[in-house]
Amino acid sequence: MTPTDPTADQNDELMFPVRTASLGTFSRVISGDARTGGEKGRPAKKTKSGGGKGRPPKSGAGKAGQIIGLTLCGVAAIGVAAVAARKEIAREIAQGWLRSQQIESELKIGRLGLNHAEGSIRLGKATSPDVVLNDFRIDYDLNLFAGQGKPMARFKRIHLTKPEIALSLTSKGLNFGTLDPLIQSILSSPSNKGEAPGEVLIENAVVRLKTDYGTINATGRVQMQAGRLQQLNLNIPSTRLSGPLGQGTLSDGFITARSVGEGLKVEGKFVADAWEMKPGKTGDVTRLKGVHLDLTSNLPYRQLEQAANLKASPLAEFSGPLEAHMKVAAEELNTADATLKGVKADASVLAALSFERDETRLEGQSRLQARADTVTHGAVFGRDLYVDASSLNLSFAHSSKAPTEANSAPATAQGRKGDGANVWIDGPLQARIGLYRQDGIEVSTARADLEKVALHMADTESDISFKGTAYAGRMAAADLSLDRVNMTISGNAKAETGLNGAAENEASAWTAAIKTSLNSRHGSYNGLDEMAATRRKDLQAVVYPEPVNTDTPPVAVAPVRADAVIALQEAAQAFSLEANDINIKLDGAAGKPVAFDVRTKTPITVTPATGGKLTLTPDRARPLIASADRAAFGVRLEGENLPEVNAFLSDMGFGANGDLSGKLAADAKFNFAPVTSAETKATGRFTVAGGRTRFVLDECMPFSAARADIGGRLEGLTANICATEAPILTLGNGQWQSAGAFEALKLNAPDYEARISNAKGRFNAFSTRADAPNGAGFRITVAAAEAHDTADKTRFNPVTVAGKLDQDALRMTGRLGVKPLSPAVRERAPGDLARIDIVQDARTDAGYALINTGDMVFAPEGLQPIDLTPQVASVATKNVAGTASFDGRFDWSRTGTPTSQGRLRLNDINFEGPVGKAQGLRGDIEFTSLSPLMTPPGQILSVASLTTALPLTDLNTSVQFRGDHIALAAATAMSPGGQFGLEPMDVPLAENVPIKGALTFERLDFGKIIAATDLGRDMKFEGAVTGRMPFEVNGSRINFAQGELRGDGPGRLSIQRAALQGVASSGGVDVEGADVPVQALAPADASKVVEDMAYQAMENMAYSDMS
Repeated sequence: MTPTDPTADQNDELMFPVRTASLGTFSRVISGDARTGGEKGRPAKKTKSGGGKGRPPKSGAGKAGQIIGLTLCGVAAIGVAAVAARKEIAREIAQGWLRSQQIESELKIGRLGLNHAEGSIRLGKATSPDVVLNDFRIDYDLNLFAGQGKPMARFKRIHLTKPEIALSLTSKGLNFGTLDPLIQSILSSPSNKGEAPGEVLIENAVVRLKTDYGTINATGRVQMQAGRLQQLNLNIPSTRLSGPLGQGTLSDGFITARSVGEGLKVEGKFVADAWEMKPGKTGDVTRLKGVHLDLTSNLPYRQLEQAANLKASPLAEFSGPLEAHMKVAAEELNTADATLKGVKADASVLAALSFERDETRLEGQSRLQARADTVTHGAVFGRDLYVDASSLNLSFAHSSKAPTEANSAPATAQGRKGDGANVWIDGPLQARIGLYRQDGIEVSTARADLEKVALHMADTESDISFKGTAYAGRMAAADLSLDRVNMTISGNAKAETGLNGAAENEASAWTAAIKTSLNSRHGSYNGLDEMAATRRKDLQAVVYPEPVNTDTPPVAVAPVRADAVIALQEAAQAFSLEANDINIKLDGAAGKPVAFDVRTKTPITVTPATGGKLTLTPDRARPLIASADRAAFGVRLEGENLPEVNAFLSDMGFGANGDLSGKLAADAKFNFAPVTSAETKATGRFTVAGGRTRFVLDECMPFSAARADIGGRLEGLTANICATEAPILTLGNGQWQSAGAFEALKLNAPDYEARISNAKGRFNAFSTRADAPNGAGFRITVAAAEAHDTADKTRFNPVTVAGKLDQDALRMTGRLGVKPLSPAVRERAPGDLARIDIVQDARTDAGYALINTGDMVFAPEGLQPIDLTPQVASVATKNVAGTASFDGRFDWSRTGTPTSQGRLRLNDINFEGPVGKAQGLRGDIEFTSLSPLMTPPGQILSVASLTTALPLTDLNTSVQFRGDHIALAAATAMSPGGQFGLEPMDVPLAENVPIKGALTFERLDFGKIIAATDLGRDMKFEGAVTGRMPFEVNGSRINFAQGELRGDGPGRLSIQRAALQGVASSGGVDVEGADVPVQALAPADASKVVEDMAYQAMENMAYSDMS
């Protein structure tokens, strides 16, 4: 049953609601049979009976008087009854009609008159009423004969005190409880022609709004005039709310509205101590603390003519100038990913708002200022963020017209028809940030000034364009920093998502094109500082050993600036960067990685303040880097003292699994102390995957260096570096590794008068832990290396060296074995000649090398000393038998001269040499230095016997090695005639230096000496002699001069005349029985030292007493 269709059989429903303007309804009286009355609201005329031929009325004054009297009495009686029962009648009529609308009610009428009513009413259940008007007072005018649909009453004034209203606003919509059907019917019925009440005043109202988050209790006051809002005050007390999208406490709030002319000034304020928001049951929670919202607005609020109101939009009254200002502040905002503190936003709009029946438009300007004290997002930290869009043009349009051939736009790629909703925003925008920090990246004092930003958003698409400049006081990433950075930036972006999200079946794709230029007049890189400082210190502290050959000048320390690390470090202290016309393209879609393409046609340059230049030259046909294309560019480094590098990267791009790979061809010239004028060239492929970078050589990499100062000069260093099963270089997780093989390595060591050739082996160098002293380790395996003596007088025969060197974070260790190079010698002596063990402390660079030969066994058919060094040829030439051993040690440190020591043991060595056959050579020599050779005094060498022209036994010497010579303290030997001795003397170790000394003997039976030699055939001597005979050894010749020989008592000398034939006279002596002087005897053979000594001694002897 509708409110406008009462039934005829219910006598208590004698009133029906009549719609008045805006707020008013009143009851019009109808007849009991539900007839509505006559024309224009008048009662219908009663039809005459009898076809209109009724009886004429009676006449007469008496009857008329009776009728008038009766009528007046009846009217008086009815009037008395009506006045007495009008309240009850009105109450019953109103409650009856409400019951017909399924609305429980209770009405109390305190006063009821022809123009005024007051009382109270409850609508809804008694236990939970929907509306309670505790005190209503209504003034009205009655028009019982109104027609043409006009109401019978016009409300002049409505005054409600302490009304209570309960309603709900949930996800299901707005609901007025038991009043909802009636209100929806009223709202859906056509508007009548009634006037709005002249004045409505609601005071101390209580509104209980039930929501999905709980019940909000608000109190307030409303004043209306002629159906228009004049003033509204609504206060919201502290309320705890909790619902599907959040929860929190609203601690304070109010809304006020005041009519000013054709405008409505609205102000509001809301304060929440804490609030949590979540997008759904499984969404991440956003938490806010200390939220303040202030709203001030001047809304259009026009009064339309009734005719215009009927044709216009329901919101047409709000068309006109709009001014709104909103401030939002939050002490803290926490999302699942970020935390913002000190958030403030200030936004305002000044626009014209238009509500048409099928279209809504807004045109004007807006202003936005927002800031945050700090922002934290994982590893991201920002401070002092500020955005200012102080003059933005704002336009909004929304059309609800159904698409027709006349008004619909053609279908787009997204399938959108009609205008729908569109937003346009354009104007300047400024942004500032005090500090930005993320994973080692830091930006400070930065700003962006975009002179033009244009944004357009439609239902399912958006596009934006921008142009402006940017500046950063400082940009830093790890050890790299750029100061005073200036940028230009422009571009545009489009997205297949808009005000209503993405179009159906679309993946929210988007594209962006950005063009930018960047320059910094002051950049610096500090990553080489520590390494360069260490290298400077180490290079200045280097002490080079003295050359082996004293004729070779000392090695000069390599210049510090020649070192590549130091030169690069100095260049990296200050440089400028210029990168212009960089074009960046980005493409993305939901659920897909972002595609990118970076290109430029202009070289990118880095210019150090110290000189030189680093240039990145693009390949004009290729990108610098791209996700779906192969990139290529060149790199060149040049400048005084800087390494010279030319590199070209090509075929560089990403694979299906995201790995980056490409080709690299590079050549370089550099100084890396102690290596000078090094050159290398490499070609290969690199990959970057899983946080690791790998470089694999395509072919062997040639390497050469003019000089390397490693404990002395190494010159003419060349080698080939080749790939093995491992990459030549691997980088990842802050660590590095280089593995490969070397071959054809050769070098000269002039300070040691040695040469290395045909060296080959493998190496594996790697970084150690971050706190390691040197940060590097290695393993070098020397398969073979030839060592040759380059001295004028060969000291050792060629040998081969093989072994390993290992270094970790704490120390270096190694073992090398030395073998003869000659295949013939290796066949006779297949074992190592010596073993060298090396140990070095990686923390202090102090170390030592141990040299051990073990028991070196000499045998006639095996190893011979002549196989080791030709310098033993003048002593032991063949048939050497016996054992010898040597233990040596070299010590070095970061500073200071290296030291060395050793011990040589000779055990019963027999040998044959130029002077004869020796047996039983023994000795134990302690060396205090091996370079040069130094020993303490009193080192003993002994020979059991020496078979020569004059047999000798018990040879004993006491010597001291003193670097460039051997000091002979004493030497004795037994002969058949007695003991010989040598006076103290120095024996130079240098070649072609004469050896001078003196041979002494006392009471020597010279006859036995003569008899033991070949002179015994031609000469006889009887007697003892004492003498001193100076001599000089020059090469293979021994010369005696100025000798003195005296007889110890009488003796006899007999020389056959034939022995003296052919001997030139150079002096003479008086010989008993001789007619002529005795001539000097020439030595028979230079190899017969004793015979030569005898002849020359006799040539210069003077006998004072011999018979």
